[in-house]
Amino acid sequence: MIKYILVHSQQSITTFVKQIISRLKSDVTIEIYKSITDVDTANLNRDDIVFLLQGVGSENETTVSQVKMRCMIVGSGENFKKIKISHNIPSNIIQTSYISELTNALETIFFNIENKIVENTEATAESAFLQHNSRRPRKIDFVIIGVSTGGPGVLEEFLKDINELCVPILIAQHLQKGFSSQLSAYLQELSKNTVIEVSSKVELKTGQIAIAQSGFDVEIIKQNDKVFAVRKDLNDDPFHPSIDRLFLSASLLDESIVAIVLTGMGKDGTIGAKSLKASSKYIIAQEPSTCVVDGMPKSIIESGLSDAILTPQEIIEHINAWSKFHE
Repeated sequence: MIKYILVHSQQSITTFVKQIISRLKSDVTIEIYKSITDVDTANLNRDDIVFLLQGVGSENETTVSQVKMRCMIVGSGENFKKIKISHNIPSNIIQTSYISELTNALETIFFNIENKIVENTEATAESAFLQHNSRRPRKIDFVIIGVSTGGPGVLEEFLKDINELCVPILIAQHLQKGFSSQLSAYLQELSKNTVIEVSSKVELKTGQIAIAQSGFDVEIIKQNDKVFAVRKDLNDDPFHPSIDRLFLSASLLDESIVAIVLTGMGKDGTIGAKSLKASSKYIIAQEPSTCVVDGMPKSIIESGLSDAILTPQEIIEHINAWSKFHE
């Protein structure tokens, strides 16, 4: 089902347009907002259509750009020149006296948009992937992952589809004490790579996926040009292994690091991600709509810390591409 989002400061305008859309389209969802900043950009999907029924000021350009990255925009107004939008409605027909003209304009837009959705789904996905590629670092030294509620399921998906690694991965998965050994053993059966548990101090090596031992925290340190994952006793953080603590330790290193925040409840990882961002590390948040619980990645996104917002499959493609670069 396609979702239509109508944005205008006057309720009479949005009500008028909603009535026309309801007459033209069946089985649709229509949401109404007074300002583009009221729209929850994290919950937008590629097939959603946002109608900006009036121009936006320069102070809202960032929000409009975020919306544009996630779905299609139909605008009405003259000040969309800086932001290339999918379609435009003449602003003079957004009023009740021009019902025929507006109906015809919307019918044309719906036809063009629906054809685009059907014909260009793969092209759109490829374009989004290339866009992320243009921002991401070409070569990295290792990957760190923070995950909580829903983690075992998404990690299972990851390890089945990740190719033989040329970069190590370190995972902090919130678990009760004693469960990480079982998780490591299970994931080893699925993986093309070596899966180990960080129960003391281990060097992060190529082709290795390290999982922090449950009931303890983990930090990354560098000694004699080698990078190690070190088990640590618990600090005052509420969740363990602490993702914030892992990220904070990684922010102190000069290596090229990618931090990934996956499904999970709460905000663990956000404080650490701020330090990672300050040290120019690359941060990926899981697409909230694909999470079991979207609290952790959504906190990263809403804090403006994410360099990319990706589905699990897109994250896998990125990791495989980084690993392939080393080859």
